[in-house]
Amino acid sequence: MNKILTTSLLLASSSVVMAEGSPLLPAPGTSSLNLEAVYQTGDEFYLGSKKIDLGGDLDQTTYWLKLGYGLTDSIALDGRVGYSETDFEGSPTDQRDLADSNIGVTWRLVDEFISEDNLPSLAVRFGATIAGNYSTGAIDSLGDGAHSADLSFLAGRVLNDKIAVSAEVGYRVREGSVPEEIFYSASGYYFLNPVLSFSLSYQVVDSRGDLDIGTPEFTAERFNEVKEDNQRIALGFAYNINHQFSLTGGWANVVDGRNTLLSDTYSLSAGYAF
Repeated sequence: MNKILTTSLLLASSSVVMAEGSPLLPAPGTSSLNLEAVYQTGDEFYLGSKKIDLGGDLDQTTYWLKLGYGLTDSIALDGRVGYSETDFEGSPTDQRDLADSNIGVTWRLVDEFISEDNLPSLAVRFGATIAGNYSTGAIDSLGDGAHSADLSFLAGRVLNDKIAVSAEVGYRVREGSVPEEIFYSASGYYFLNPVLSFSLSYQVVDSRGDLDIGTPEFTAERFNEVKEDNQRIALGFAYNINHQFSLTGGWANVVDGRNTLLSDTYSLSAGYAF
């Protein structure tokens, strides 16, 4: 039962939009490959903290290749590379190029299934982002164009054969004048049966910057220096087709933010474990 719950929770975690880590790790020597499509769309924008109408849809589609590997009982590796494109209604050009890549290592400090002190699963993740080769300085840029490194702490517990919870809190250091970020999330999972599970998450990115779009200090060249905050509610599902193949999906909605798109995000991923 522990193995079934661990596998289901790993899949459910990956279905939550923007999720990066899990306190539960794959078995040593186990690899995973996921192909994921993420579609983000919105026609309103937070200009500073004021909501405005963009006058057209701003869409972004990203295709990810994600890899994972259980190195030891307590260490796992992960990485992703992708290609992204934006389409801003009314804009004469589209943005398309390689997306920001990410690599990470997770070190599990406590395994709840063998803990003698009845502790939850605890882990720490070190991550690095390599910026894609795209242009910045526009509302429809593919990203901020900055390399970064982050450190996060993760905790989780399987409460019973139906319910599990997890949380993550971390800090991201970014290149140049792009603001650093605090990020955190809390998630709950419901296992309908051994093959199908659902998740609900609250996710926050809190920028340490102080520049707002539309202020006298703002220029297009400083677009990636703005204080971009967002809060999201995310729903996800995970379906184990068999021991090797899985299907996951998710939806997230920005419920509050600053200098960011008021968007809905949809994701669908097919995974293979070997």
